[in-house]
Amino acid sequence: MRDLRVRFGFILALALLPLLIFEFWRSSFEFKQDQRLIHDNTELSAQLALSDIYDNFETTRSVLKSTASVLAKDKCNTDLSQLTKEYPKFHNLIYSDSVGEVLCAAKPVRSQPEQAPILFKSLSPETPFNSVVFSFKGDETAPERVIATAYGVYSGRELSGVFVAVEDISFMHALLQNSRVEGSGNIAVFDPEGEILIGDWDTVDMKQLAKTLPETKFSGNHRLTTATEETVIILPTPSQSMFLATSIPDENIVSWNLLNPFTSVFLPLLAWVFGFFAIWLATDQLILAHLRRMQSATLDFAKGNKERRIGKLKNPPRAILTLGKNFDLMADKISEREVELSDSLDEKEILLREIHHRVKNNLQIIISLLNMQERKLTDQEGLTAIIETRNRINAIALVHRGLYESQDLRYVDMQTFLDRLIPELSLALAIHRKEIFIETQVDCLPMEADTATPIVLFIVEALTNSVKHGVSEGGTITISINQKNNHVTVAITDTGNSAAKNGVSGTGTKLMNGFARQLGGKMNVKKSPEGYTVSLSFKLRKQKALK
Repeated sequence: MRDLRVRFGFILALALLPLLIFEFWRSSFEFKQDQRLIHDNTELSAQLALSDIYDNFETTRSVLKSTASVLAKDKCNTDLSQLTKEYPKFHNLIYSDSVGEVLCAAKPVRSQPEQAPILFKSLSPETPFNSVVFSFKGDETAPERVIATAYGVYSGRELSGVFVAVEDISFMHALLQNSRVEGSGNIAVFDPEGEILIGDWDTVDMKQLAKTLPETKFSGNHRLTTATEETVIILPTPSQSMFLATSIPDENIVSWNLLNPFTSVFLPLLAWVFGFFAIWLATDQLILAHLRRMQSATLDFAKGNKERRIGKLKNPPRAILTLGKNFDLMADKISEREVELSDSLDEKEILLREIHHRVKNNLQIIISLLNMQERKLTDQEGLTAIIETRNRINAIALVHRGLYESQDLRYVDMQTFLDRLIPELSLALAIHRKEIFIETQVDCLPMEADTATPIVLFIVEALTNSVKHGVSEGGTITISINQKNNHVTVAITDTGNSAAKNGVSGTGTKLMNGFARQLGGKMNVKKSPEGYTVSLSFKLRKQKALK
């Protein structure tokens, strides 16, 4: 969620949420309306088709009833043939006796269907009409399926004759098509076994469905729901050997939306996706692209590239343009100020180096004066005092030399300092003639001048005492400076006879204690058969970081 584009996308989603909810509701409402319309249209188609079928049967019955009353037996064939010409829907008109023997017909009867007895069996004075679907086999001149409608002529309660109208069942195809309403489902006519007689049917298997219907399926309306959630309406016809069925497809809202994308939720969703990517692209190009350039410039500037600027942005928003100009202005001011500070620091560094150099030169002048005074003295104690004073001044001079020769004027490298101090002290104290060896061990960071000067003077006093009293006959002196975190330990160890330490100068000891107090530390003395150690321990003051 830190990405600005993602945040804007979620803001857009929240803004469009009421619209999406409304579109979901509208889509559901329209889906229900559409389904209701399909159901209504399908039922209307079925009722219209059934009405046409009933009208057709009523027409046939009227023709049979009226013809039977005026039929002349001597012109029976001629009258029936003329009647088929007047009513083309009749394939044949047949008049037979009560047992089914043909007396006359509009066309010759070449074969009698197996279902013929059923046609006569159901006739009675109360129900003189009956209709049955026949299938002709072996008669190529006859239609594949026909509807035979019989009218029983009664004399009292005895059947005297039967008038039969044979119609090609295909005539119903036109009736079904004419009755179909736009948006309705499938509609077809079936026989009792569920086999299609006429119409279009490409959904459920009516043969399986017919087995589940009650025996009264031809005497009432039935509404069934199949395993595929499809509604089937079954309606009876005047014929006991056929029924009308219509199916109502039950779509789910998802499939309906796929078929109606511009009136469903998919269009708002597509609009939301388009809006999301539009905001993503606009945010990236109008804001983030400029911010990335500004970020790159600021990082380079922070890393030391003082010439780096944001420069001219391409069509940025006013706020970002102002921010970029302000950054460039700030960078210019910082660069100018840094140049001024750098020049000032260079000037101060030159002055400080010059001060250290002059202090060192002044100390060298003092040393030269002491050397002149040394040559005039004959008293041994005076000469010793001159030499010790000169060594102390020389040590301080070396500190100032180390400062003005180093890269950082604030710090002295102790190893470099000892490498310069030891040879000069060796010469002054005649160490080589006495076969005295000096070793150094330095493990510390460079020291500030205020810290290095007391340490140096402490080492000079301790080294002088060791040469004079500890290893005057020869031996080894070890000078070590160790630092652990902010604790520093300076130790001078010699291998001389410890009994000789009783002659240590009181002035040197006082000076070393004074240097220890100056550093806020403590001087320690350790005597052992192996030698003598004088050490200085103190806590280092917090130093500024080295350049």
